[in-house]
Amino acid sequence: MTRACWVTLFCVAWCCALAHAQTVGSTQVLAPLAGALATPARGQQNIGFYGTDLDSITKHGQNLHILFGDTWSNNMGVPIGAIADDSVGDISLSTFPDGDSVETWISQHLPSEGVPSWHASAPPVTFRLNATGQVAPITLYRGGLSGTLLNTGLYRTAMASFSNARADSSGASFAIYWRDVTTECSGGTSPHCSVGTCDTGTSPPGTRTRWC
Repeated sequence: MTRACWVTLFCVAWCCALAHAQTVGSTQVLAPLAGALATPARGQQNIGFYGTDLDSITKHGQNLHILFGDTWSNNMGVPIGAIADDSVGDISLSTFPDGDSVETWISQHLPSEGVPSWHASAPPVTFRLNATGQVAPITLYRGGLSGTLLNTGLYRTAMASFSNARADSSGASFAIYWRDVTTECSGGTSPHCSVGTCDTGTSPPGTRTRWC
């Protein structure tokens, strides 16, 4: 979290637009939001979450809805799932409605003396869990829940998200995913994939595939 306030202005003009000078402020690292040094939410100290990368954040009802990319279950880099390894968590906007509330929390949860200041406690992220109480991977299906489970493992992740939820969180959140998959391209072409790079070095030997 930083002191930076992100403001996006969308301006549409038929003839011309007047551009105003912008000032770039400084960024200060305050605390880790995710990873081994993150602050676990209440009751989520042992959910098999060690580290992850950040992909997309959107406001969903009364929460900041965070889609994380490849997520590890331990310090050995074991993913939380073989087919799907991305995760989702929320920060309560009721508890943390603005930047001042975040900074107040951090100032009240500073690290011990001699420990780097950025090891302070950040607002906890509450992760979605599976039936065994471990962090649940995001699963995508083609054709609904009874359809085909799509591979969203390593390097396949959510690129953007949005929500149509009202203040009471009724509604849905959505994600746009990036998935690289290989398809056969015998002779360097494929009826299923017109773009991409044909790779002749895949397994088994002699197989030609194209990244789509």
